[in-house]
Amino acid sequence: MDTTPIISGSTGFDILEGEYLEVTVNSKTYSSQTGAVVIDFDNNTWYVQIPDSDALPIGTYNVSAVLKNAEGEITQDDTTNELVVSPSPTINFTATAATSDDTGTALTISENGTWRILSNSTVFTQNATDPSTLGSFTSIAISGADRQQQSSFIDFDRDGLMDILGADTSFANGQQSFKYNADGTYTVFQIGSFGISGQTNDANGNTYVWYGGVAGIDINGDGYVDIVYGDETPNDAETRGGYDTTFVLNTNGTILGFNKSGAYVYTQTNQDGVAATNSGNPTPDREIAGVDLNNDGYVDIVYHGTAGTNTTSTGGSSGVSTRLVVVNNGVDANGNTTLTNTQIVTDVFNGDNGTTNVYTSLTWADFNGDGYMDLFIGGLTGTGTAANSEIYYNDGTGKLVTTTNGVGTGTNVQTLTDATNSNTSLAVDWNGDGKIDIIEIAGISQGNSAANVSSADNKGILWLNGGTNASGQVNWTSETILAQANIRPGAASTYRFVSGAQVVDLDYDGDQDLVVFRSEAGATSYIENKSVIQDGTSIILNIRDKNGINAYYGNTVALIDEATGQVVATQIINAQSGVNTQNSTGLVYFYGLDASKSYSAVILSNGNDYGGISSITLGSSVNTIENVNETWAGLKAVEKNHAYVLTTENGTAASSTATAATDGTNTVGILGTGYNDTLYATAGTHVYNGAGGSELVSGVNTWSDTGGMDIVDYKLAGSTAITVDLSITTAQNTGFGTATFVNIEGIAGSSSNDTFTDNAGNNQFEGRGGNDIFNLINGGNDTLLYKVLDAANATGGNGSDVVNGFHVGTWEATPNADRIDLSELLIGYTGSVTPASYINGTPTLAADAEIRNYLSVQSDGTNTTISIDRDGAGGAYSSTTLVTLNDVDTTLEKLLANHQIIIG
Repeated sequence: MDTTPIISGSTGFDILEGEYLEVTVNSKTYSSQTGAVVIDFDNNTWYVQIPDSDALPIGTYNVSAVLKNAEGEITQDDTTNELVVSPSPTINFTATAATSDDTGTALTISENGTWRILSNSTVFTQNATDPSTLGSFTSIAISGADRQQQSSFIDFDRDGLMDILGADTSFANGQQSFKYNADGTYTVFQIGSFGISGQTNDANGNTYVWYGGVAGIDINGDGYVDIVYGDETPNDAETRGGYDTTFVLNTNGTILGFNKSGAYVYTQTNQDGVAATNSGNPTPDREIAGVDLNNDGYVDIVYHGTAGTNTTSTGGSSGVSTRLVVVNNGVDANGNTTLTNTQIVTDVFNGDNGTTNVYTSLTWADFNGDGYMDLFIGGLTGTGTAANSEIYYNDGTGKLVTTTNGVGTGTNVQTLTDATNSNTSLAVDWNGDGKIDIIEIAGISQGNSAANVSSADNKGILWLNGGTNASGQVNWTSETILAQANIRPGAASTYRFVSGAQVVDLDYDGDQDLVVFRSEAGATSYIENKSVIQDGTSIILNIRDKNGINAYYGNTVALIDEATGQVVATQIINAQSGVNTQNSTGLVYFYGLDASKSYSAVILSNGNDYGGISSITLGSSVNTIENVNETWAGLKAVEKNHAYVLTTENGTAASSTATAATDGTNTVGILGTGYNDTLYATAGTHVYNGAGGSELVSGVNTWSDTGGMDIVDYKLAGSTAITVDLSITTAQNTGFGTATFVNIEGIAGSSSNDTFTDNAGNNQFEGRGGNDIFNLINGGNDTLLYKVLDAANATGGNGSDVVNGFHVGTWEATPNADRIDLSELLIGYTGSVTPASYINGTPTLAADAEIRNYLSVQSDGTNTTISIDRDGAGGAYSSTTLVTLNDVDTTLEKLLANHQIIIG
């Protein structure tokens, strides 16, 4: 919300010498005679920045602009109610026609880069266009033969559109799912269909499950996301035929390509004449999740075991109904997938609860900062009351239990003292300090009686991470984040239990807010995160595969301090908690960072890791990174609303037209978010879609669904010169790959002689090395950005550039005025960042202003050259031409007074 806006206008005629302008807003008058109103006489435009002392409350205001001279009023505007200061947007989700069985809650990013949420069998898609509408969502109700239970957004056919795969309320006819179509509709289908009109019966995919959890996971690393199911009544997955397992492989991205895996079955059966390779493994109960416990890159499967008996690879066994089973994912000597029970942790759950909708999230995160994932369970635990939350800490080698045979109670277990029986929990760094916090929310297990609903324990709890003690456990403090979880909006029969929750940065301000959903279209609670994330303290990563597909589920992502080589933090991408909350955004958030440092990112993936460095150390284990890509290195903590879009492609391969990937079957392209994104170009053929973003207007981030500052970076082009024209909306040969730019506002170039052309929007170009040409001919307020590439070079390694179409005018008020950002090039400058100003309409700069030692501007009457001496009065550099503005006649004083040269 901008309460100190910039107000601008134009006269439509020449403002003459001696004339001045008075602007009145909210009974306060500002005058150009004092400099409060800035007049651009060249363009007959003006602006006033409302000062902090005159901040405007929410409301609608008349703006009175009066042109005067010494004899009095000449003319004034005749419009009213021009200025509106709007409140922050309200958030509301209402699902229709939902029953208590419609409980799936999931989160992803839409094909437009905005948030999409599934809850109560309704898909909500953010359709905001500006800051005032950020709370606006469209809704589509999805339905099929059954009620929709736990689900996750998964692009099963790799077309760039996020489908919905899930479980339902009938075990007989397959697992109900929905394909998302390019026209914005959903088509229902059954995985493992049986008896469904219009679908082929498919025993190979039928798991005979109902009322269970689900988790997306690419078991074999082929790029097709597989799915594993929990079940309210396990051990009958072979009933329709095929293997007796609920682990289903996505073999080719088609509906009939979903085939149950023979690598982990209960009873020994055949499928298409092929015998299973590993039998005697009971199928999961409802709680199930994916996590890379030992950080070997293979996402393991963990589940609640209640039926039969599990046996570990080291000879241990257990059949207790309180057990957590750890299935290690790996490969044998021939490269075949192996799924092996390595741990059975007893007394984790409170037993086999057969009541519908009674299950709990398996929330994995690195709580104690050792780089390995730990487990939080907020309810239905194996403690005496079942309500006490528990944390099972990883020992730093992937083990929750360290007995020789792999069976026993957890080795390092922390029991929290709450009495809130939670069915939903989430891991999030709520306060942005770099440590993972926990949110747990009471659900159906808390009880729906009048007494339980009014109980003080019927709430949401925020557990704040206070750091790790000597035992390897976290010092937690708690506070109530939601006063009432389950609600009774009407008569006694209308209780609404919490069916799920998501943490999502709805307003793109860098912190993650909480949205809590309730059954049967019960009221949704939106809890805004009031933490203030400072610029320069966070990095948001949006990780896609080489074709731009959101394909990594449950993998470990690490951030490394390049100066020390130390792992700063690890996160799970697309965390799948099994029930009540599923994340499929492809985003990971790192907080508590240092703006002065450079970081590298790494993703561990099925023995084919990607990152900006060649190896990382986690605990006592050294991981070799098979695919090094320099776009994953040199990452900086910049603005809190910025995200890096990283693709998993070998850097060398991505730099060659012969080997670089394309979008393939992806119809969306490499997709950004509602943040300001940096996407990295390769030598392949791609659509680069920046989606929405924010621009800084009068010191306030102003969001737009098609705006912001989304940049395609040609870092990998090296010395290959590029030519980019942002006014072309179709595919263009850039000299380094073929690109289609959608909602892209900026380009960062190669180290060679590049050529850039703007579009009608506000663009940013960073030419980098070489002598570049900038054609600013299509309008908009464009920015040329200069950074230090070579510290010893007089221009910082930026060469000497030429600009065509540079428009002189005040940046704040004049359409199409452009600017040049030199702030990173100046060494030792201590003067004002705005040393020049307009006095009585004349741009004025003191004769002894320090900036004169650094910058000089010369005009021959036709062209203007801007020269820089990087250290001013120092002797290391001398004045060198940096930019030539063709067909521009201007001065240093005017460029500085117009704010068209940025120096700090």
